[in-house]
Amino acid sequence: MAIESLNHLSKPCPTQCLVARSILTGPFLRGKLLSLVESDSTDASFDEVEKEHVTLMRRYAFSILSNCFAALEQSGELVEMLQKQEELTSTEVVSALVRQVAAAGNSPHDAYQAAKCLRTLLAASDETKRKAADLNAFETISQARHMGVCRHAALEDACTRLRTLL
Repeated sequence: MAIESLNHLSKPCPTQCLVARSILTGPFLRGKLLSLVESDSTDASFDEVEKEHVTLMRRYAFSILSNCFAALEQSGELVEMLQKQEELTSTEVVSALVRQVAAAGNSPHDAYQAAKCLRTLLAASDETKRKAADLNAFETISQARHMGVCRHAALEDACTRLRTLL
């Protein structure tokens, strides 16, 4: 329930930047979100209920990060935030986002949210571009774009925009 509230709070509204700053600078919330993004819901030790729960929590985490990044980008505060909170652009986070985009065949909406996060991060940070290039993100994004053509128009659009940044 708490993560659903965070998701609603991070959606576009007059207080969106304040909420985004609070979420991304608060060590507990930021840590939990990044932990969910980096987690693997296909872990064999999970039973079906746990897998479903982790999948839903990850979906919210991608959405919340995407909303926060977009709000801070729009207000011109994203670059400063990324400099202060370096873990937001860590290799682990970038790798998790690229992996989620690569999973577009199984979960196109989650791939779309991950692509939105990546686009915002790549636009704000040359270091993040280098990390994504090291992970062969261009090919991954191209494959996800093709999947988007068939199954998810917003994913196709997000991947098209993302490819122009690499």
